[in-house]
This record gives sequence, C-alpha cells and structure tokens, in this order.
Amino acid sequence: MALIDDLLADVQDEDTVIGSVEQLLTNLTQLLGSAATDPAKIAQIKNIVDAQKARITQAVIDHTPASPTP
Repeated sequence: MALIDDLLADVQDEDTVIGSVEQLLTNLTQLLGSAATDPAKIAQIKNIVDAQKARITQAVIDHTPASPTP
C-alpha cells in the first residue's frame, strides 16, 4: 500500500510544481508588459527569471527519483 501512497504524493507534488510554473509565466508576462523598453526594468526582470529558473531546476532535481537499478 505504501507504493500507491508514494505515487499519490508524487502526483500532488507535480500539480504544485505545474501551478507554480503557470503562475511564474503569468507574472513574467505582466512584468514584460509593464517594462516596455525600460532597460532597468528589463534587467530586473532578467534577474527574476534567472532566480526562478534556478529554483525550478533545483525542484526538478530534488523531485526526480533516481532510476531503479535492474
């Protein structure tokens, strides 16, 4: 029964990650729209994107199980 519980937890984690990425993209779209051609705002958005990218990458690494050994 533990395997099904683990699977359910993994699926719930995926929903959380997907929701977070969707929110990130929505926020990024809004930021880009408001930045127009202001170089300072564009640089700020670039920093935000870099930080979020690092967080997403780490989350994928942290939540990807190792391949089972045959």
